[in-house]
Amino acid sequence: MIELLKKWIVPVGFFLGGVLFIVLGCIGISQVKRFPQTDATVTSVRRETTYDAEGATETVTVRVSYTVDGTKYDEELQDASGSLKEGETVRVCYDPEKPSYVTAASVTGGLVRLGVGALFAVIGVAVAWKTLQRRV
Repeated sequence: MIELLKKWIVPVGFFLGGVLFIVLGCIGISQVKRFPQTDATVTSVRRETTYDAEGATETVTVRVSYTVDGTKYDEELQDASGSLKEGETVRVCYDPEKPSYVTAASVTGGLVRLGVGALFAVIGVAVAWKTLQRRV
């Protein structure tokens, strides 16, 4: 049983991870297509670097200010690009049911997730195929 689990954990993990990325990519693209868009002003860009055994990781947090139906919001921008600068005007999408949820009005992030997901899923299938070939 343990040997069987060891053989299949990598291909199944890659495949399921790929499917997850594909779903997240589709959700991101759907939001850009479905949510209303407006212009927003970047109010702050905060870069934070953390270090661990793997090296350095930079996290960028971008806050934007925008108005929906006369109400002004100052929120963290989801899927923000690290190249944004304070004072810059950007196009954003907001959830009409919850206007405080704001995301970049670009399908790039969704397309990247789709591509990574497809790659992982293909790797999972290829490794599973190799595993099955060795059993025969």
